[in-house]
Amino acid sequence: MKHFKEKLMSDPEKIMSELKEKVSNISENGNEEKCVKLIDLLKQEDKTYLLNNKQYEECETILHIAVKFNHNRIIKLLIETCPELMFHDRPNTSYKGQTALHVAIAKGNTKAVKIMLSKRTKKACSQKYDLKHNLALGKKFANTVMMGELPLSVAALTFNKEMINTLVNKGAKKHRHNSKGDTVFHSLIRYAAIYPEKTKDVLNTLDYLHKNFIDNTENSSHENDLSIWFIPNSDGLNPLQLSASLSQLEIFEHILKLPNVYCFLNDHDGLFDQKSYDITEIDTIATELWSSDQQKRTAELQQHVTANNVEGLSTRTFENKEESVCRPIEFLKRQKQKSILEIMFEIKSPSAFEFLQQPIMRCVIKTKWQVYKWYYYIWMVFHLLFMVTLTVFAVYNSDDNSHEANSSVAMTTEAMSTVPQRKNFTSGFKWIYFSVGLFYFLYELFHLFFRVKSYDIKQLVNILHNGIYRVILTVFSLCLIIDQILTEVMDNYENGFLIISLITGWWFVVFFLRAHKKFGFFTVMIHKIILGDLIRFGLLICLMLIAFSAAVNMAFKGSITQNKDLLSYPYTMMLLFKLMMGLGDIEELYEARRPWIAVCLFIAFVILTYVLMMNALIAMMSQTCTIVSENRHIQWRVQQLSIIMFFEGILPASSRRLTKLVGEEKVVKRFDSKSKQREDQKRYFLDISSLQNKYASPEDISSSKEKTHTADFAQLIADLKNTMKDIHGFNSRISKLEIKSHSSELIDNQSEENIQHLSVNKLMDTQTSNTLGYFQPYPVRTVRPADAYPRTIDIYSMTK
Repeated sequence: MKHFKEKLMSDPEKIMSELKEKVSNISENGNEEKCVKLIDLLKQEDKTYLLNNKQYEECETILHIAVKFNHNRIIKLLIETCPELMFHDRPNTSYKGQTALHVAIAKGNTKAVKIMLSKRTKKACSQKYDLKHNLALGKKFANTVMMGELPLSVAALTFNKEMINTLVNKGAKKHRHNSKGDTVFHSLIRYAAIYPEKTKDVLNTLDYLHKNFIDNTENSSHENDLSIWFIPNSDGLNPLQLSASLSQLEIFEHILKLPNVYCFLNDHDGLFDQKSYDITEIDTIATELWSSDQQKRTAELQQHVTANNVEGLSTRTFENKEESVCRPIEFLKRQKQKSILEIMFEIKSPSAFEFLQQPIMRCVIKTKWQVYKWYYYIWMVFHLLFMVTLTVFAVYNSDDNSHEANSSVAMTTEAMSTVPQRKNFTSGFKWIYFSVGLFYFLYELFHLFFRVKSYDIKQLVNILHNGIYRVILTVFSLCLIIDQILTEVMDNYENGFLIISLITGWWFVVFFLRAHKKFGFFTVMIHKIILGDLIRFGLLICLMLIAFSAAVNMAFKGSITQNKDLLSYPYTMMLLFKLMMGLGDIEELYEARRPWIAVCLFIAFVILTYVLMMNALIAMMSQTCTIVSENRHIQWRVQQLSIIMFFEGILPASSRRLTKLVGEEKVVKRFDSKSKQREDQKRYFLDISSLQNKYASPEDISSSKEKTHTADFAQLIADLKNTMKDIHGFNSRISKLEIKSHSSELIDNQSEENIQHLSVNKLMDTQTSNTLGYFQPYPVRTVRPADAYPRTIDIYSMTK
């Protein structure tokens, strides 16, 4: 001890280095006691400031090192000797903000966590030095359990329920945000997106935290309130929206079915359950209405807080005045909050397909489509009539221009008689198409500056969304406007922009084929081929075409040939393009200066382009067609959703007559994290019937059976036998079927009463798969007993 004391006086740095070495190697004999003696010596000599000020490699304190090696005795002694060590976080960029508490939580050392959180100091009582809510912001924490930043989030990402319970009991706030605005629920969902194999653990932890909310009734009102599920992060996404944004379907469905959060049971009879689902974040109109209402509440709260910042009583009076007329600009602008339906076009297509097959999502889309389809069909009829008339105008106008250019050519009597009618038509219609073009162009400007929620290039290039069609419509409208202007200011204008407008206008007709089941996937396939396969193929072909055109042109330079096209580079390129497409040939190969060079170039070009590249393009397009065809039905639904988003992007959400709000408006009590109190909020609910008997009693099930019409089982079995005997070539196999014995195996000792309700369809499927292999039975409408229905199938999906 005297030796250490002398060293402490002469070289304290050496003593601190020796302490760090012994803490790191405390498993060796005698090191733990030496550590205790050194710490006691520092305390006796009043040198504890050395513990507080000393930082080792990577800016660690001695407490960080002790926690890292799980030395609880040393941890307790260090905290008692120098409590300030608990509040030291690592300042370097890689580990910024990490305290010893974070390390203990990540290591799963619950005892060390209890030691640190039980120590009461002045800093521990200060809000500024809140150890339980310190943020770990280091760059090396990305994609690790430390990505949650908050101690409670780190504990949740380790799936340590004991640790979570310890932190909550010690006062960790579940509604706290990290630097990204994420709560503990957001962090868990992000972790599942990075590590999909841990989704089950994430769901279990979510359930544990959710149950902890319900059970912790002794805490303050906002702590036991379930409104934490609705708290948005910095991107404006609550946990449900974040799960959709990160393509976490399993978590999305789990949250959506949480009782008394998004799912509310209204009624049940043992067979059918009436449930109300909160679809405020799903429906675009509901999301905008809710976001607008929240914005007004925030403005009122800010006004109230500003007025009461004055010391003493405020002399300002507040009047509850409802603005009857909003400012035009604010009325036109959309809320930036995105609905889950809009998020579907920001995630990958396969994930979006899975989300849109979810029964609630399908129900919302189908309900909305029943309204917006009329806008769609009316616009389709208008555009088709306009394009037919524009085409007639273009033909007549080109005829008139050609007659004026060739005035010496004699005209027939019939042609002369129709000229005045054509003149009247063309002179009148050009102002009509100018007005239509101006309307389309102003609409796109309005949408761009007032209705776009985010300027994301992904939505513009998304084949399933409206970006491509908006570009086509903009080009179409601009060409109509420019064509009319140039016609008025130029004498010999030949309507070049009218030609472009005709092509783009007729191509825009594809927009009106998207919602039809027969053409929906076909329009997607065309755009995928054009924007995917053809662009990649075209780049390589252009390189080859440029190279071979120059080579062939050089081979024929200076030669005497009858084909003068081979002496011009542009004409040579066009000739080779025709050759590549199989539309031409080069018969003058032996007229080149070096015929063998021309022949070699010809053979190489044909092999590389016509044989190799063209067949590769065909193979690529075939693969694209196969991929698109696999999801043709759901792509049709996605196209309908895209059209719905198109119209909802134009129409103001507050206009109930023009838009379709699927859910029913209800006022519910929710905790507001900004005002820190429970307030009335408008939410929107959709009622859905589902087949479920979780909440039913045996009496309910029996009552449902009496009300349900069931087919006679014996008669159905007889019909099944007769149908099977009619199949040619299988009479010998059918005679061996023992339906009674197989029925007893299927129902697994169920009562004779339940046998009468057994699903004949399932029996037929099982028997025929084992016996006939491919026999498809005729459909029989039967009803199974209530306890045979799966618990998670919605009636909407079964009656589709």
